[in-house]
Amino acid sequence: LVLVGVVRITHLTGDGRRQVIAFHWPGDLFGLLEQGLYIHDAETITPCAIARLPLLGLGAAFQQHPDLQGRFLLKIISDLRESQHAAVTRGLPDVTIAVATFLLGCSEHHELFDAAQAILTLPMPRGDIADYIGAAPETVSRAFRALENGGVIQRITPKTIQLDMARLKARCAATAPLPA
Repeated sequence: LVLVGVVRITHLTGDGRRQVIAFHWPGDLFGLLEQGLYIHDAETITPCAIARLPLLGLGAAFQQHPDLQGRFLLKIISDLRESQHAAVTRGLPDVTIAVATFLLGCSEHHELFDAAQAILTLPMPRGDIADYIGAAPETVSRAFRALENGGVIQRITPKTIQLDMARLKARCAATAPLPA
């Protein structure tokens, strides 16, 4: 369980390419086993505090605290929804929209986004963003430049960006999920 910080989950493909599968934020669970083995690598990309939840102890905790089981289920459903959003982002044919969608998602994390000033501080380098959306780093840099030229973002530093939220949301509107 990530208590503080950001964790990057990666996978190496058979041809040696790195894929960033997920970024985990405070409150996120990661490190699920498959047949007793971890199948992906986890790396901290910011200073982190992480709590280890032994699987056997989790069952006992659920029995002692039934409300914990419901909250755990809601968190897993939220994580599944986030994975689905990530899959959609990776599948977008326009890298500029994929980057805009990624930035919009990052703005939902209060530890990264100063809503009063609309300033987002990215904890990850551009290469991680490229590996996450499945694009070359140069293509991601061009997408950032296109967003800046369109007035959607203004880069303050390489990792600090001021967002025009209305334009950013409009740019991402084509990929918005349908209402339930």
